[in-house]
Amino acid sequence: MGPRARHVPLLVVQGDQDEVVPPFMADRLVQQWLALDALIDTGLPDADPAPDDVTRVAPPGGHPYTLTSHRGPGGAAIDSYLVEGQGHAWSGPRADGLFVDRAGPDLSEIVWDFASGRPMSTEGS
Repeated sequence: MGPRARHVPLLVVQGDQDEVVPPFMADRLVQQWLALDALIDTGLPDADPAPDDVTRVAPPGGHPYTLTSHRGPGGAAIDSYLVEGQGHAWSGPRADGLFVDRAGPDLSEIVWDFASGRPMSTEGS
């Protein structure tokens, strides 16, 4: 990509009981994104930084989840949610339909907050 390389935000939501997409795949995706961010910043794909923040939330009557966030020096944003007790399902208390888990965090709100806080930029393209 040369001078057009840029950081791209990443949001990952994974149920720890997902048998369709195993949870280790979420970890691998985050590690790959961190390596690419390091490549952009330093020219070397060898970074394995500690997260900037790890927060565990245990809502009453819902699935507990852990949010792990990375914020790189170049503005990279990686948020990864691991939802305890959730399988391969869309998460949220107001969700409806097949493959839905109402006990999980409100994924629609999470996606909206993540995306609306990072407007698209055509700079460098």
